Amino acid sequence: MEWLRGCCQTNANSSQLSRPHPCHVGAAEFGVNDLVANMFVFYFALLSHITPPVCLAVFAGAQIAGANMWETAWVAVKMSSVAYLLPFLIVFMPSLLLLGTPYEIAIDSITALVGLLLIITAIQGWALYLLNWPERLCFFAVGACLVWPDGTIRSVAAVLTLFLGIYTVMRSKRRDNLSVL
Repeated sequence: MEWLRGCCQTNANSSQLSRPHPCHVGAAEFGVNDLVANMFVFYFALLSHITPPVCLAVFAGAQIAGANMWETAWVAVKMSSVAYLLPFLIVFMPSLLLLGTPYEIAIDSITALVGLLLIITAIQGWALYLLNWPERLCFFAVGACLVWPDGTIRSVAAVLTLFLGIYTVMRSKRRDNLSVL
């Protein structure tokens, strides 16, 4: 019960901040930094505002807009589905919390950003034009490989990202040229 009293006090001092909290009691056994474990739990607590059945922010927005609350909630989950990956990325890439060398921070941040953008593109189905299912699958696979914590897989995915970008731009221009004719 000592940890509960420390968590509930509003004036936290350094001794309370250094106590083990229940969210990361077992995290040290798996080699997870205390800050990373706390941010994992904190981030998921913030996601409760958009996750059904709680999703207070979505229900409030739907009420203001006069829309169906449950349809709005599921659209919110679809649109923010990549946000559910971010806490896991933080566990496997602590450099996203600026823990590590500047090189690690830069590489992990760039690959995570591009990977998540590719996954979002696959989910939404739009990249300069409407994507078909095989293209969406390619975007998703390359994006997932970019956020994978293995350096070799991320290196191959970085090269595939360049090819995918070139393909997307060339196909978009070809579609534009065909629409003019």
